[in-house]
Amino acid sequence: MGNLRFLGLVACMVFAAFFGIRWLVAAPAMTPDAPLPLQRAEPSDPRPNSDQSSFTSDDDSRRDVLRQAVLEAARLFGDNPGDAAMKARYAAAATDYARAWLSIAPCVGTMTCCPSDGPRLDRAKKAFGTPRDRRVRDAMRKAHATGGLSSEDFPEDAVALVAEMAGDPAINAVAITKAKGMAASSMNPARCPL
Repeated sequence: MGNLRFLGLVACMVFAAFFGIRWLVAAPAMTPDAPLPLQRAEPSDPRPNSDQSSFTSDDDSRRDVLRQAVLEAARLFGDNPGDAAMKARYAAAATDYARAWLSIAPCVGTMTCCPSDGPRLDRAKKAFGTPRDRRVRDAMRKAHATGGLSSEDFPEDAVALVAEMAGDPAINAVAITKAKGMAASSMNPARCPL
């Protein structure tokens, strides 16, 4: 009976972690009353089609540095997907960005989130939910679409979140398998009351 309860607990944790990560990474939905950021293009504007709202951040200089590093490294890697130096630069920037996210809600990296982790998850989603963060995730998706990245390019503690942010199912399957192993080895059934 104890093994069955443990297996059920593990299955619930994996299920909750999978949907928790998807919920955290998903862009917040617009409310029906939300005003659309419409701008009138002026002939003197050198970038008439640019969306200024996508550059908005939360004015945290450390997170802005991480965001800019990922944006730049993703662009350079996308332009040169065969360049090992660009690949390493992107992997380092994406890892730093993911680790900053995980520093707020570390349970996501090990897939051991409990209901009591809700406030941390909300704080992480708010801190990394700006329009600029959406640009970062779009840049990550484009970099991963080149097909030049694998799960071995990222450290174990960050690969699952990087894969989820980038929407890369190729490395996400491997990352989830590794995270399940980490969660099983570190899981304490008493940590999360059902």
